[in-house]
Order: sequence, then C-alpha cells, then structure tokens
Amino acid sequence: MGGGFILFETLLQKYALAETPRLRYLQLTHTLRRDCVLDMDLPDHSPLESWVLGDTLTHKMVSQLYSTIINYTLDKLGKLQEAWEADVGTLVNIDWEAAFMQPRDFALRVRIRLIQFKVLPRSYCNRSRPQKMGWAASPLCHRCNIDEGTFLSTIWGCSGITQYWVSIVKELEEVVNTVIPKMPRLY
Repeated sequence: MGGGFILFETLLQKYALAETPRLRYLQLTHTLRRDCVLDMDLPDHSPLESWVLGDTLTHKMVSQLYSTIINYTLDKLGKLQEAWEADVGTLVNIDWEAAFMQPRDFALRVRIRLIQFKVLPRSYCNRSRPQKMGWAASPLCHRCNIDEGTFLSTIWGCSGITQYWVSIVKELEEVVNTVIPKMPRLY
C-alpha cells in the first residue's frame, strides 16, 4: 500500500473478487487522487530527484547522472514492480533484483548498460511483438496508428514522439552550446 491505494491485483487475490469491478476501482481511485488531499508523509527524494533538483551544471554532470542512475538502490525496485503491475494488469513473476543487476554484469560499455536499464521496466510498450503473439489486435503504433509499432518506432521514430525528441535535443544543444546530431544510435 505504501500510503496510497492497494493495487487492484492485490485486492483480486486477497478477497477473491471478480474482474468486473476493475473499472469502478479505477474510477474511484482516479477521483480520490484528483479531488482529495490524502494526509500522508511525502517520501524523501530519490537520488535521481536530488541530483536534478541540485546544482547540476558541473563539468562532470553526465558522469554524475550516469552514476546516480546505475546505482539506483534495490529497495526502489518494489515500486517499479508495482508500476509494472498497475500498467500491465498482471504481475510477471521474475527475479527483479537479478534483472536489474544484469546490465552491470554483462556489458562493459556504458551506453549498452544504460540502454538495458531503460528498456527493462517498459519492455511491453512495443506493439508489434504482442500482436505477433496474438495478444493485441493491431501491430500499429499506439500514438500515430500509421507506422508499425516496433521498439525503435515507439521510442524514437513515431511522428507522435519525434517532436518530443526534437525539443529535448534542442534544449541540450542550448545547454552545452553545440550541435547534436539527431540520430537514435547516438543515444
């Protein structure tokens, strides 16, 4: 629970509920989050939040950011698992700790480790793969419904997200005062 709402999957298991009240549960939690101020203590900032809120304009800022991301404490993995369960609807029974520690062990290059770290928590966002397995009706991208929803299209090439990346690169160019090529393989 952690000061918030119990996940619907937990309620299903604990009280042997039917699947039908899921929509009512989602409506109720949405309304309560929007309209009610819950009296709860706010958690401390994560290392990444502390880094972003602090003085980030240093000569080693990329190294510090990477160090903060890669040393993400294992006690935060439960929250990632709950987010996955809330988004997907079912809890995938895997060894989360081993899955998050694996990028440190198998790759020597920092770029490959960072890619692995970013891909793991949201690997289900690709639409073409579930469609090939018979889980989804359409393989098209959920943003534009034009291109096939491949992983690269989902995170970079879709017309619905291209403007987002252009704005990010533009901001970075202004911060570092240099031209950055807009090529996904560089990131």
